Order: sequence, then structure tokens, then C-alpha cells
Amino acid sequence: MRRQWRTAEPAPPKPGRARQVATETHLYVVRNRGDVEVFGKTQRRAWVGEDRNADGSILLGRMWIIDQLPRLVRWTITRPDGSGVQIDQELVAPKS
Repeated sequence: MRRQWRTAEPAPPKPGRARQVATETHLYVVRNRGDVEVFGKTQRRAWVGEDRNADGSILLGRMWIIDQLPRLVRWTITRPDGSGVQIDQELVAPKS
């Protein structure tokens, strides 16, 4: 699946100037299924997807997606210097 992301400049444009918009195309590829532990709970057979640049040559991140809420349970984002950021999430029941 290819998806285009449009990001706007962080500051509002100056009067009389149009907002600058950059378009970035990402290629999403589902590679396999695998177990992932998030917040001490093992999610079995999560879908493992890769976020790549438009031609697929650079790995931008990896996602673990499960078949129930919250869907996306982990996302690792690869920085240009090779380091990474890991984002985990879980579904929290509302307080009654």
C-alpha cells in the first residue's frame, strides 16, 4: 500500500504568502506475523509491517498491528543516523 503524507510548515504563513506543503510518499509492506511484548503483555501473531520510502529502499520504521483494539501496539521509527524511537500503546478501559 502506498500512502502520501502531506506535512505543513509548523508556523502559520506570513501575510500574503501561501502555506508551504511538502508531499512525502511512503510504501507500507506487511512482512509476516510475530509475537510482541508490550507493557508486559504478549500479543501473539501480530502483523509486522514495514514503513519504507517511496521506492522501498530505505526502512523508515516497523509496526506491530493486532486484530483487536487498539490495533497498532508498537511502532519503531528509524532515524537517519540509524538510531530509533519506540512507541508502545495499549487500550485502557475508561474509569466508571
